[in-house]
Amino acid sequence: MTFDLEKYEDAIMSQDDVQRTNAGLELAETVSHLDRETLERFSQPLVDLLLKSLRKTDWEFRSLISNALLILGKLDFVAKSTWFWKKLISTYTDVDAGLRSSAMDLLKELGRSEYSLEILEPLIEGLRNSDKDMRILSANTLALIRAREVLPMLLEALHDENANVVYSVAESLGDIGDARAVPALMELLVTHSDEWVHVATLEALGKIGDQRVVDLLLSLVKKEVVVDPLINALGVLGDSRAIPVLAQYLKEEDRETRELAVKALVTIWEEVENIASFTGVRYELDETRQLLQRALTPKIKNTLLQDVQNDSLNEDIREGSAVLLSCIGYQNALVPTVGLLEKFPLSKRVLYAIGQYEKRAFPAVIAFHHHSNDLIRQSVAVYLQQLATRIDGYDSQLEQSLLQLLDDENPVLNHLAFDALASLKSSALLSPCLDLLKRRPEELGERIVALLATLPKRSLSRAILEKMETEDEISLPYMLELLGYAGEPVETFKKFFKHANPQVQEASILAIGYTGNAAGIPLLLPFIMSRQNSLARCAAAQSLQRLIEALGTGVSSPRNVFDALFVMLNTYRNEEELALVAQAMSTLCRYRYPDISEVNLAVVRGRFLDLVPIVSNETKIELLHALHSLIDMSSFETIREFRRFSPRELQEMVASLYSQFDSELRVLADVADMISHAEYAFRKYWILAAGNLSATELTDMIVPLLAEPDFRAEAFQALVRMGKAVLPRLGKWLDHEDPRIQKMIALVLSRISQDNIDKFCKVALHSKRRR
Repeated sequence: MTFDLEKYEDAIMSQDDVQRTNAGLELAETVSHLDRETLERFSQPLVDLLLKSLRKTDWEFRSLISNALLILGKLDFVAKSTWFWKKLISTYTDVDAGLRSSAMDLLKELGRSEYSLEILEPLIEGLRNSDKDMRILSANTLALIRAREVLPMLLEALHDENANVVYSVAESLGDIGDARAVPALMELLVTHSDEWVHVATLEALGKIGDQRVVDLLLSLVKKEVVVDPLINALGVLGDSRAIPVLAQYLKEEDRETRELAVKALVTIWEEVENIASFTGVRYELDETRQLLQRALTPKIKNTLLQDVQNDSLNEDIREGSAVLLSCIGYQNALVPTVGLLEKFPLSKRVLYAIGQYEKRAFPAVIAFHHHSNDLIRQSVAVYLQQLATRIDGYDSQLEQSLLQLLDDENPVLNHLAFDALASLKSSALLSPCLDLLKRRPEELGERIVALLATLPKRSLSRAILEKMETEDEISLPYMLELLGYAGEPVETFKKFFKHANPQVQEASILAIGYTGNAAGIPLLLPFIMSRQNSLARCAAAQSLQRLIEALGTGVSSPRNVFDALFVMLNTYRNEEELALVAQAMSTLCRYRYPDISEVNLAVVRGRFLDLVPIVSNETKIELLHALHSLIDMSSFETIREFRRFSPRELQEMVASLYSQFDSELRVLADVADMISHAEYAFRKYWILAAGNLSATELTDMIVPLLAEPDFRAEAFQALVRMGKAVLPRLGKWLDHEDPRIQKMIALVLSRISQDNIDKFCKVALHSKRRR
């Protein structure tokens, strides 16, 4: 499209505020429709004009204009520039507060991870300005954009003569979250005389989360320091060593102090349990439970129990007290905790606390089974769902309770019950579920099929043949699919291929795939090559994919299957057909059959790569998934371009494709670059890619991420996936100054050791059985 920049320049530079605003809004709308070449050519003047149009503009209009700047800031050639970020940062001195606010919001949302000192120069100068308000504003802006590059300047500013400036700088250091600031903040906490500086310093230390400060904070407990931020900091730090001290605050007469202590103790427990959950190592969790059992004396437990039952208290303190008592299995708190469901239905913490009691809570919870409040019944269903995943063996009481939920009019309860029943895998489910299928096929059919499909085939077949009525065309498709799972002969379904009801046709074709029977392949290929019935063609592609997965290398004529799928790939009529044939073709190519040549694979791979940029995001995801079994290093340069895809699901798929490449230098360089510079929400996928590649060269980049709550689970998994190869690179980190790093590295070593012990035990057990 032709773009007339001068038209907008004249209007935005005018003195007429209405004309300027209208031109800015029109320009903002135009930006979203400009092609990449035009955006690249005019990016700098576009940014200048949009920033000018933000001045003296109402907030609702500023939001629309800012969105255009956001679009520009996400373009790779803009994001990697210097000028763009310098323009945004330079606005912090502008007299227009609206412009400053919009620019700061943009900086925060765009989330750039690194800035050059050249870009940050106005803010660095601002830290040294003679005006204290300018020094405060500079510090606050640096915090907003998390500019680690100026850490030395901020540390220097901690010695500012003005306490308000020191307060702001301490806050900024906490928001930036760089552990290098910890020693200076620890010294500030001890040496500075201003109480509000103490508050900001404690909050900053809590945000940074470096457990080096725990001993210092514990030493300050009995000294004249502000108690509230001290308690909060001990909680946020998540170190179980603080439990005995925090428990003492539960004895205080001041209710606010007790509430803070409860919150801090719950935070510590949740932190420790979260680590145990993603690491699979429970040593610290068990030790923390024992610490709580010792610290919560009978008097404290009684106080907490009273708080659970006190209707005048807020939700947080009542829930927190219930969680603490449930962690130590305090039986007297069970019924009062379940009673909280009437006050706070579906509360995650209340349900967590009830779940800690497991089957012991069943009688009290089941009393709410028929409660008139839908949310309370949903709470019961969530508890039963959690219980079903934890209980060992068959439990008739649990099964009956879940079956009752299937008849509830609330569909949410039905789905929760299905999820729970799936883990029981009881044949007793057949008759009631099939009866329910006949009553509510359209509403619950898919969930019932998924639930019953895992049951023994002989029992499933017998039950369906007893209940199935071919005249009931609404339930018949689901019955046919279940017969497929039951392994009925493929001829059973052939007679339904030309049924008058399209849903019955579709189900009969899908059922072929569920059988796992190779005899079904010749029945499906005509549908694959036909272009007359898209519904049947899609069903055949899904069915064929399942058969290939079930048969693996046992597909008798893979070349015939390949040729049929290739016809569909070249004649697809809509993106649904394309997505399904891509998945079927990918599954076929995964097995590398001898009569499907490398040239054949290359042709399919090239076709997929050509299609990815021109299809919808939903279909992009399917094509990227299909490429997993096809890509090799010849695809590298093309896949590299896909890194600019912004939706989360696409970025996850591109990162997983990198896991399929060889661990050569250019691959590792890209992964390292994405870990450092990708959008904040995307980095975890690239961390996992490093683990899948066993990229031990990136160990020193990944280990520090173990101290960052947003990435530590992925960093842990990445290091564990590297396995024994990463061990020589981890030893030095055991002496790191940050206790969080030390602990997480110990957990990584423990998990790798445990995984190898498990393998050894399985081999030893297998050898023993053979003997």
